[in-house]
Amino acid sequence: MEDLEYKLTIFEVVPFEQLGFSNPANDVQSIVLALQQVGLELVKNSNYKKVFWFIIRDKERFQLLTRAVLTPNEDELFWLLTEFFEYLLLIPTHYDLLFALTSTKDPGTEGGPYARDAHYISSEIGNPFYPPSLARILCAGALKQIGLREFGERIDCISNFPNETALAGDILFVHPPIDFSAIIRDGDTGFEWRPLSLLSSKLLLSQKIIDILQEEAVIDQIELAKVLPFQIMGRFDQTFPFHTQNHFAIRAKFGTQIEVLEEILGVSLHLTWSKAKSYTEKLPKKAALSFGFGQLRRLKDLEEKETALRYALNILQKRYPARKDLIELEVSNLYSNVVRYSPVYLAWQAHLRAFVQGDPGIDNQFTLLVRQIDWSTLENFGVATKDEAEKVVNLLQTDPGSLLTRIRVIIEQCVLYLYQRKYLRPATTTLHNMIQRLDRDLVFPPMISIYLTALRTSGNIGAHTGADSREDVEVLLPLFVRVLEWFLYEGVSKISLPH
Repeated sequence: MEDLEYKLTIFEVVPFEQLGFSNPANDVQSIVLALQQVGLELVKNSNYKKVFWFIIRDKERFQLLTRAVLTPNEDELFWLLTEFFEYLLLIPTHYDLLFALTSTKDPGTEGGPYARDAHYISSEIGNPFYPPSLARILCAGALKQIGLREFGERIDCISNFPNETALAGDILFVHPPIDFSAIIRDGDTGFEWRPLSLLSSKLLLSQKIIDILQEEAVIDQIELAKVLPFQIMGRFDQTFPFHTQNHFAIRAKFGTQIEVLEEILGVSLHLTWSKAKSYTEKLPKKAALSFGFGQLRRLKDLEEKETALRYALNILQKRYPARKDLIELEVSNLYSNVVRYSPVYLAWQAHLRAFVQGDPGIDNQFTLLVRQIDWSTLENFGVATKDEAEKVVNLLQTDPGSLLTRIRVIIEQCVLYLYQRKYLRPATTTLHNMIQRLDRDLVFPPMISIYLTALRTSGNIGAHTGADSREDVEVLLPLFVRVLEWFLYEGVSKISLPH
C-alpha cells in the first residue's frame, strides 16, 4: 500500500476523551470490525503495524452506508466519498485517534453536482460542508449499522467541522519544491504568512543522522512538508472550541503520507481534557485526571523531542556551515513554532499543570508566566525596568487597556534594540516598518512575527480606546511572554555585532 502514489489526504485527529472512549484499544477494534461489515476491507500492511488501512471491497454496500450518513443535499460529499477517495485510514495513539481519507487520483478531478474539483471541496474553510470529519462520520455510521448504536452516537459529530476536533487539515502530495505558490497576506497589517517546515524525526532522531553527516545530499530529505496553519490566533480556553487554532493546509513530498501523518499526530494538543464531548458537562474526576496526566506525559515528550530536533540541526549546522537552509529549518519548523514560540502551548501548559495540581486559579498562572521573564536583563538592554512584572500583573487587574499600551511600549523597545543592532544606525521609522524590515531579513521566526504584529495592533487599540476587557488582554499575555523569551534567549544573540 505504501508504494502507491497518494495525491490527496484529508484528516482529523480527535482526543479519546472527546470520543467518549472508556477502553481505547477495545473501542478502536470495534470500529475496525464494524467497517469490515459494511463494505470495507482491512489491508494487511507489515510496514505500518499501527495503521488500520481500508479499501472499498463492496461498492454497493459502501454506497448504502454513505447515503445513510449524509443528508439528501450532500451529493457533492457523496461523490467525494464514493468516486474520489479510495482508502480510509485509522491511526490510534496513546491519546487520540486519527481518521483519514486518501486517494491516488488527481485532486483536480471535477465531480459532483457543482463540477468542483476534489481538492477545492476538501479544503473549504468555514463552509458548513467542509469535510475533515467524513471518515469519522463513516465509522459512526458503520457502528450503528451493525447494532452498536450507542457507541456510534458517541463518536458521531453534528457537523463536518466539529468543536471536539483537536487537529484537521488537507494534504496535497507534490514533487519538490514543496513551497506554497500562493502568498497569504493580511490586508490590514500587510503581514505575509509563511509556511512552517515539517521535519523527519526518523532522519534527525535516529542513527540515520549519520547518513546526513556523511553525505550532504541527504539534507534534502529532512523536510517532509510545508505546513500553513490557519486560525492559530484563537483564544485559549478550556471551554472554547478547538477549531480556533487547528487547521493545517499541507504540501508534502510524494511517498511520505504515513510519516507526515505520524509527525502531525505528535503536535496534536488536547485543550479540554476535563470536558465531555458536549462541552456542557465535565468528565468524572478520575477520568479527567487520567486524561490530564496523559497530556502531561505528552507535554514532556513533545518538549524533549523539540529540544532533540534543534540539537540535531545544530550538529548539522556545524558540519555544513554553508547550508543556511539548516538555520532556517531550526527556527521555522513546526515543532519549534508549536512548543518554543506558541502562546497556545504556553497557556495550555499553565492550565494543564494547574488542573492536575488542583489549582484552577488562572490569576496565579498569569502571574507566574509574567514573573518567569528575566526582567533584570531586559533592564540592562534598556527595554524595561526590573519592577515591570508587578506593573503588568497590577494593570491586568485594574486597567487592561493601559496594559495593552504598556505591552506595546515594551515590545517596541525590543524591536528597536534589534533594529539598531542589526543596521547600526538609529531608527527613524515606525514600529510597523521596523517589524516588516526585520521580518524580510528573516530575523524573526514566523510565529514571532505574527505575535509582534498582534501586540502592536492591540497596543494601538488600547492606547486609542482604553476599553479592552481583561479577557482580551489575557489572550495576549502568553504572546507577550513568548516574544520576550525569544528576544532574551535567541533574538539578541542572533544578531552579531561587527568586530
